[in-house]
Amino acid sequence: MAKVWVGVVVLASLGCSSSGSTGSHSGGGSSSNVATAGAASGGGASAAGSSAGASAGLGGSAGAAGSGASPWPTDAAVAANPKTKGGACFLYAYDHCVRFAQCSATLTGDCLDAGDACPDLAFSEGSTRTVEGVVACARAWRAFSCEELLQGRAPNCATPGTKPVGEACAYSSQCSTLACDRSLADCGKCADVVGLDQDCSGGKGCLGSAVCNEVTHTCLPSSLLDPTVAGICNGGLCRQGSYCNTAHVCVANPRPGQRCGGGVSCDYPRDYCTGQDGTCQPAPGAGQPCGVGASAGSRYCAVGTSCVSETCVPLPADAEPCAFGNHCAVGFACDSQDIEVTGTCHRAAKGEPCTPVNLNCAAGLSCDGGVCKNPVGPEMPCSDGSTLCSLGTCDGSVCVPPDDQRIFDISCSP
Repeated sequence: MAKVWVGVVVLASLGCSSSGSTGSHSGGGSSSNVATAGAASGGGASAAGSSAGASAGLGGSAGAAGSGASPWPTDAAVAANPKTKGGACFLYAYDHCVRFAQCSATLTGDCLDAGDACPDLAFSEGSTRTVEGVVACARAWRAFSCEELLQGRAPNCATPGTKPVGEACAYSSQCSTLACDRSLADCGKCADVVGLDQDCSGGKGCLGSAVCNEVTHTCLPSSLLDPTVAGICNGGLCRQGSYCNTAHVCVANPRPGQRCGGGVSCDYPRDYCTGQDGTCQPAPGAGQPCGVGASAGSRYCAVGTSCVSETCVPLPADAEPCAFGNHCAVGFACDSQDIEVTGTCHRAAKGEPCTPVNLNCAAGLSCDGGVCKNPVGPEMPCSDGSTLCSLGTCDGSVCVPPDDQRIFDISCSP
């Protein structure tokens, strides 16, 4: 089964990619994964190599039409006082992600996706968590210090597990050190944790928001969590405005007019690297000639526009014609399902038909069974036929989360 990496960089800083909204562009490192401290998983350590996934909606704000992302519930659609392990774990992961987004101004898709592993994330063998404790700790995240969160710390209620260093694990909540090394297999081992500038080879985790540099094998600051430092890259990822250089360190993108290429990246989608002189230049806006990139046939335009006949033009919006696979303006999707058929840009409301190919539902909704549905959390009502359970299944009345997904057992079975 697929690995579920849960740590400061996977659940506390999950999926901070190097770009947010994307402009139009046409044409043409291995990592160590330690499941360490983080929301439902624990608190206190991190390691290199968590890769970002697609951005999912936080509070229904993303997952816009055509994005392919699965939106998550709004606050009002998450049970505030769940009674099940799955509901408590889901609330914990959700509340942590909400607080992280508030503190970092970063939408973290994988942070929310980690809740898909509930309740195992918080309640696998060796965990000391209880439903009541996890619910209380979820509330603690909402008021947790931004400074401490961005340093990779967690509330004291995020208790360590009972498994000693060297024992099998799938999540850090199982380990006494709050660090689970899964760099070699789905079934990991509880790992030691070390501080800044210390040797983190051999699967060790790093304290706080520090990350194990995959080149030097020492714990260094992570710029994903702390934008004030030029930290190391996480799986090749850096915050917006910086890129991962050949030394696996996040450094600032060159500004317009400065040199680019040869591993030096511009701040895309705001800027692009020109093919004419190898400098960063602002992406052209509507009505301007398309930017010519360094790669053969590559063209660039600003966010909200696309290159048509060598000119940047606004993306089509509501009821405007579009072609299969073409982008529409933010919040819309092309309803054509045939490459030879012209469609129109549109967004479907809750309960309206949608096309699974283009996911043309309004922001915050998800296309399920050909209908745009509103996602809700475990233990929430789901009887209206246009509601989608984010975890578990609908029993005709409420969303029922799984009692145990047996992720640890499956991962670590002989």
